[in-house]
This record gives sequence, C-alpha cells and structure tokens, in this order.
Amino acid sequence: MDYKASDQVLESLREIFEEQVRASPDLTETIKPDAMFLLLESLRFLGIASVRVEKGGIPRYEVNKGSAPVIIDEQKKRKNSGKLAEILTKVDLINTGKLTLSDAEIFLAETFLQEGKVDEALDTLEILEKTQLSNQVLANIGKISRIKGAIEFFKGDHEASIKFLEDAVRQSEITDDIECVASSLLGLGNVYGSMGNYEEAFQKYERAFLLFKERDNLQGMARIKINQSYTYSKMGQLLRSTEANQEAIELCERVRDVPLLQAAYLNRSALLLVLGRYKDAFETTMSTYYLSLETGNKRIYHLARLSMLSIDISGRKQKLEFQFLKEAIDYFTDISSEIDLAYCQEIMTQYYIANSMYQEITFSLNAMLEMYSKIQDFVGLEAAGIQILRIMIIYKTDSSLIKETNKRITKALENTRLIKEYKEYIKQFLH
Repeated sequence: MDYKASDQVLESLREIFEEQVRASPDLTETIKPDAMFLLLESLRFLGIASVRVEKGGIPRYEVNKGSAPVIIDEQKKRKNSGKLAEILTKVDLINTGKLTLSDAEIFLAETFLQEGKVDEALDTLEILEKTQLSNQVLANIGKISRIKGAIEFFKGDHEASIKFLEDAVRQSEITDDIECVASSLLGLGNVYGSMGNYEEAFQKYERAFLLFKERDNLQGMARIKINQSYTYSKMGQLLRSTEANQEAIELCERVRDVPLLQAAYLNRSALLLVLGRYKDAFETTMSTYYLSLETGNKRIYHLARLSMLSIDISGRKQKLEFQFLKEAIDYFTDISSEIDLAYCQEIMTQYYIANSMYQEITFSLNAMLEMYSKIQDFVGLEAAGIQILRIMIIYKTDSSLIKETNKRITKALENTRLIKEYKEYIKQFLH
C-alpha cells in the first residue's frame, strides 16, 4: 500500500506508539507498509491528522492545524487506549499476514461511525474504493454497502440508506457473510422503524436476531434488543421497551461491550424520563456520561449532556445549562448529523419553554419540525411533539400557545400514518 506522510505525522506516530516503533527510526524497518498505513489511519481516529486521496489513488496524510505532536498528551492516549489497542492488534495481524488491510480499513470505518465521525468514515471508504482495496476480498463489497447505508441513515436519507442496506444483504448472501447479512437487516429495521413502518422493522429485527443467535453472537443480539427497545418506545409500548432494553444491558455486560452499554444506558434514561422518574433517569444518564468520558465517544457524551438538560427541565430545576446545548449543536453540525441536530432543536424548544421565552419557542419549534420532516423521521417528530406539550403543561404555558403548538405538530404529521395515533393520544393527554 503506497502512502505519503509529512514529517509531523511521522513524529506524532512515534510519540503515540513509541514502544512499537522505538526500534524503527524510519518506521519501515519492522513494520510492513500495509500495517504502517493502518497506524497512519489511527491518527485520523484521534483527530490529529487528516487525509486526502491524490491522483493515482495515493492517500496523503497531514497533521491537522493546531494538532502538533507536542499536544498529544497522556490523557488523550489513555482516553482512547481501548481503540488504540485494537488498532495495534490489527497492525500485528497484518504484519504476520493474518489479516488483510481492507478488513482493517472496514474496522476503522465502523469505528469512526460508532464515534459519530461520519466524514472520517466516508474518507476511509473513499480510500478503500479509490485504492481498490475493496477488490482484495469480494465480501468487502457487502460490508462497504452496509457502512454506507448506516451513514445515510445517520444523515437522515432513508431512501439511500435502504438502497445500500438491501445491496449489502444481497452481496453478503452471495459471499455467505452471515454476520454482515444480520447487521444489514438490523440497519433496515432501524430505517423502517424510523419511518413508522413498525411491522417491516420487526420482521427485519427478528431475522437478524435469529442469525446472530445461531452464531452465539451476543453482541449482535444486544444490538437488536437495543433497537427493538427504541422502536417499542416510539410505539408507546414502554413496558416492552423497558424489557428489551434490560435484555440488551445484560447481554452487553456479559460481553463487556462498553460502547454498546452506553447506548443502552442512554435509552434507559429516556424511558425513565417518560415515566417521570427523574432521579433514576439522571443517575442512569450520569453513568452514560462517565462511560463516554472513559471511552472518548463524543457523540454519546453530547447526547448524555442533552439528556441531563432535558431531565433538569422536566424536573423544573432552577439552573439550566444552556452551554450543553450550544456545544452539542456545534459538534453535531460539524459531523453533519441531521438526526441529532433535530434532537438539539427539541431540547432547545424545551429550554425556551422553561424560561418563558415565547418568541424563541416559535422559532425553535419551527426549526425542529422542519428538521424532522426533512429527514422524514416522523416517529421522532411525534415523540418530540408530545414531550414538548408535556413540558408546556409542566410549566403552565399559556393555553393559546399550547393549542398553536399542537396545531403545528398535527399539520407536520398530517399526511403520515402516525396522525391518527397522535390525535388520539393528544386528545387524552390535553384533556
């Protein structure tokens, strides 16, 4: 694998992986080119370097502005120690010929996506495709399609996501990559669930769960349970949602999957909030928050802080941390996460309600409705609308504003399959 790297990039590598490269001043004596390439990619994971693919398919690495080697401190290395250890394991496997570089790149793309680093994940896929690494192993075509499908879902493009994920299922069935088939089906379930097509969503979940179960893949089974819980929650079936989420937590603890456990904790916090158990919700969110600090997962970190703010609003806490919201918006804007930005607008609307900022409520509510509609997440829109009306009632907002808010939410859901259940729920809720 050919690559280009600046002196600063190589210096950064020496500092981070000093033990591994100490005996190799030029970093090439003991480390094969493919393994070296993976080490360079790890700098992108840390946010230290960026890459661009030059003519001829050669990736060139440069240190990001303000990320000179001197600022790579022990805290940053410690926070990312788990992922760095995984990367080094794969470096060793490549060096000994037990792993292909394309497999390692797919691992990195998935890692970036889990961290909410959409652009970095896309860059990794671009390198795979432009350097034709994907052709080393036919099975990678299905995996790449699956990751692209996940990225499109993350960005809110359901149609594109379904296309990529269905392609992933077909390609993976051809190569008998059952794990990829199951993961792609899970992705499809999430898309259909977000669109309000619950029957289709649960069909995909069940197929995926059986495939994971046949292979005793507890991590995969946990992922299914978490997403089933999300979907049950959107359907208003809180008991089933809670049960599925608890199963996910138990599976995560068995396999010691901390990143997945964070998501399960965050989901449990949301369920507790809906049930009005503010103290329990806050404690669970704090567990998620500390785990995000431990793992360095910025997306979960910001979502946890937004959850704290929402809990404080629901519990009528006097001092509300608006800074949490501002920083989250900046972060989710940087990673182009439309879903998370819509959630930010939801929390912002709650914040304005709590502070009786009526003009701002209207502006923020419109932005929220527009964002959820743009990404066609009408399930999320419905849930957000109900929560906002709850907050208005808690803070005894003027009845005319409550009616106007309900009118706008109803209009946004007017041509969706959710409008009937929303009207029925609100009829009971508001009266």
